[in-house]
Amino acid sequence: MNRLGRRRFLTAIGAGATALAGCSALPSNGDDEPELDDDAIARAIREREAPSVPATNPLSVPSSAIEDHRTAARETLERVPPELSVPNGAVTEKLREQRARVADALDSSAEGAPVERLATWRDRRGDAVNVRQAYEAASGDADRGAYRDRYDEVRAERAAVGADLEYRAPEPVAATVGFATIESLLDTARGRLDPRSPFPEEPAAAVFDVGDRWEAVETAGIETADARRLRDAFVDATDDTPWRSHLVATSHHLGHSLQMTRDRVEEYVDAEASVLDADAATEPPTRHLFRQASDGVHWRTERAARARDRHDHATTVIELGRGLVAAETLDRIVAEIESGDYRTELTEETIQSAHASAVAAVEDAVAATPQPLAVPLATPAIQVVSGLRRRLDASRSRVTPERLQPRLDYAVRYARVVPTATAFVADRLAVEA
Repeated sequence: MNRLGRRRFLTAIGAGATALAGCSALPSNGDDEPELDDDAIARAIREREAPSVPATNPLSVPSSAIEDHRTAARETLERVPPELSVPNGAVTEKLREQRARVADALDSSAEGAPVERLATWRDRRGDAVNVRQAYEAASGDADRGAYRDRYDEVRAERAAVGADLEYRAPEPVAATVGFATIESLLDTARGRLDPRSPFPEEPAAAVFDVGDRWEAVETAGIETADARRLRDAFVDATDDTPWRSHLVATSHHLGHSLQMTRDRVEEYVDAEASVLDADAATEPPTRHLFRQASDGVHWRTERAARARDRHDHATTVIELGRGLVAAETLDRIVAEIESGDYRTELTEETIQSAHASAVAAVEDAVAATPQPLAVPLATPAIQVVSGLRRRLDASRSRVTPERLQPRLDYAVRYARVVPTATAFVADRLAVEA
């Protein structure tokens, strides 16, 4: 089957889609590399608003949750004197700096939707634990036994919460999106509890390692507690319909769909741009665009498989949906490159245009119906744009034009597939009357 015949979205399972529009070819400059003004590029991107992403997560954050984290973090930090002093002068100075940094953070507000603000305060609470435990280790008060007991306690708590998810919600989309957030919390907690470096044999000689180990365990405990709190608040506010078996069945259907969609692009997954039948395959922007699209399919497939192995049924549905978007995006990108329609010119104007297109495409994607499902499926494109802005704030030298433009171009193409994929996944989640 030729490329044009394979560009229909999910043809193997009967879902159609419109072709990618708005891709105008621009001439390549060949070996004449333009002088790009990094300051002008960064300034133009900062002057444009970031994509507006609606807060559509069905989980309700209890009003007391954030205040509980704030209070606990402050009480923890108060156990470390502002003008602390320990036997090691260099350690004293570093601990003072860390305490001051955490204290400043605890005096500031958190931005974003309620679930995002809750995450910010979890992190701040973990930072406070780190400073306190490092200080106690430096003062000779480290307690290895207490650490071991807390580790075992948190591990048991996380397992208990994870084993008690019935995915109760008013309807399947809400169950998928809400419980995917809860599963993410539990999975992150699991990762923090994985065996890494052991508790130091001589805590006073490795005070910051002690702080890191305690932070990991306590933050896992905080994440577990928030997962339980969010689950309980969600279930209490809805009816008692359990959707576990429905999500399992849906994930099997979507897994089959992803495999058939991926079969159309299998030769391009984990491949180099040299497999493309295109003169532009040697151009850096083309290589980077293709590589991102190719890696995206592999990565999403792997993430879905790992979620299924963990029995994280809501996350599996979300990752399979993202995999469908990624596979179709790769298919369209290959067709665009091979037809000669992908631009390879790099100028300040083309990069600014790519950013503007990415913002617009993301906003269109998150407006798709149903929105609570569209937002998580669009998250990979959202992260490209938001991550770019963060990197520019940190250091412009970390974002090179030949990588920057294709990353934005990929976000555009990924986002444009999201509405069709959202409708497809929602249809598979729907309950037949």
